Amino acid sequence: MRAPFIIYGGLLVVPAVIAATVLRSGSRRGGAHQRATRTFAGLARALRDRAYRAAAGANLADGFAAIGVRSAIVPLFVRDVLHRSAIWTGIGFLVVGVLNAATLLPGGRLADRLGRRPVIVAGCLVSAGGLVMLALLPGLGGYLAALAIFGLGSGLLDIGPAAMLGDILGDRGGTVVASYQMAGDIGAVTGPVTAGYLVDVASYGAAFGLAAGVLGLAAVLGLAAPETRWRDRPVTPAGRPEARPDRVGPEPPG
Repeated sequence: MRAPFIIYGGLLVVPAVIAATVLRSGSRRGGAHQRATRTFAGLARALRDRAYRAAAGANLADGFAAIGVRSAIVPLFVRDVLHRSAIWTGIGFLVVGVLNAATLLPGGRLADRLGRRPVIVAGCLVSAGGLVMLALLPGLGGYLAALAIFGLGSGLLDIGPAAMLGDILGDRGGTVVASYQMAGDIGAVTGPVTAGYLVDVASYGAAFGLAAGVLGLAAVLGLAAPETRWRDRPVTPAGRPEARPDRVGPEPPG
């Protein structure tokens, strides 16, 4: 039982060594008070940005659904509702992982071609659809189909919010990234408690429905956010982003 944790801990040493070797300390201009002031000012500007709120909201919803429901509730669902052994939990998670990985590169191309906002909205809605299917479709077939759809949506949510965050970072990198990550952690922490409570007092379907609702709210935030893919490009008189000399391929839709 301890072997997976030992392996996981050992693997975490690898990126730590790489980061310590490759990354170099930047310049530290200004005193501690000036740095703290810039930190809070940068975070305040980010929180006023609808695009940042959409990215953080999508990350929170993905953490709520992926950690709170998929990782915490699905194993119990397999045991209590499907009456199957733990191997089917592993198979379901494998389906999610494979389709998530298969979505990453196409999702990245879509985020560059169509923009970040459509990828965020699509990821939230597809993931929510997978959870609704999990609540409604019976049997192993419905279970695997639902997790396949969820894997596709979670792959898009690995791309869209992070790409939008990269567009809006500017000189606010550390604090803004930290708060974005904290949003995902909040979802990961509150998800298991909330979904587990609903399983106890209501049903598994209620827990899956709640997670789908959280993803739906994140999709609404995404719809309300401005597109950031071409934010820093000058606009032509026709209202389209001006072409860059280094851009290859067709221009984005207006």
